[in-house]
Amino acid sequence: MWMFYEIEDTTGACKVSNREVVIPNGLFGTGPEKILKVDNLVSPEEIDKIISIVDDPEIWNHQSKNTTWRNRIADGNVLLRMYPDILETISNVQSRLSDKISDFYNVKLAKPDRSIVRWFSGSFQFPHADNTHYPNYHIGSIIYLNSNYEGGELFFPQHEITLKPVSGQAFAFPGDSYYLHGVKEITYGVRYTIPTFWKVLSHE
Repeated sequence: MWMFYEIEDTTGACKVSNREVVIPNGLFGTGPEKILKVDNLVSPEEIDKIISIVDDPEIWNHQSKNTTWRNRIADGNVLLRMYPDILETISNVQSRLSDKISDFYNVKLAKPDRSIVRWFSGSFQFPHADNTHYPNYHIGSIIYLNSNYEGGELFFPQHEITLKPVSGQAFAFPGDSYYLHGVKEITYGVRYTIPTFWKVLSHE
């Protein structure tokens, strides 16, 4: 069993917690076989329920200081206040994904934050490692809520993999530098996802 140790976060670098769990790059593997695919994680009924609120302009963070994400994130606090039933549905989906990830990587996970993110036409993301700026993002995952858009593929340049997820699917992968990943430009429509970042509490 890997024994984690914790250090105080005195720099403000970690936004997830005031404690950082330090784990080495490559702990979960370095190859493409450690990219987890989960089909049919979200039922059509759950997707319809979540998607039903995306046209409500009040759920999106219009005041974000980060212009890249402004008007694109519906965070858990807003959902709890406005649509607690939707937040519960998201939590249930994340709980099922947590079980899949725990079995696949042999880990115990902390409960994650909850949010919905929308990607407009023209949006994209350069390859990056999730734990670069957020050290507690040990495992990253993306839950996909729709397929009626073009572009927006998830890609892993080191492994020469490009994935076109479908509605209800999820992918998970280690958050370290062996799994740089990005999002290709959305060329039509709006892509809706539930990004979920996991803090590992223990690993066997």
